[in-house]
Amino acid sequence: LNLNISGVVKAVEESALRVLSPKGQLFQVLVKGDTKIRIWQKDQGLIKGKLEDIKVGDRVHVNGLAVKDEEATISAQRILVLPGRAVGITGERPTPSPLPSP
Repeated sequence: LNLNISGVVKAVEESALRVLSPKGQLFQVLVKGDTKIRIWQKDQGLIKGKLEDIKVGDRVHVNGLAVKDEEATISAQRILVLPGRAVGITGERPTPSPLPSP
């Protein structure tokens, strides 16, 4: 079963990530040697990355296969790391800035 999830990285382990989805579900994302990791850099666009480049708090999109008989575990085929705060993924809402008075 092919799965796509988005969320915030809560832990980086030797060969896996723990990712919290917007609905509060914690996924274990297994990272293998053939997992393609791409990181968005504002000045360079998408660049190749490694598991070591991913940090707690990063926002990620994961595409992979559900691991049979292991609930909430995904064997990652692709991981996209996006910069910035994960507004909308964690349920966090941006603080509105006051409008200038006329």
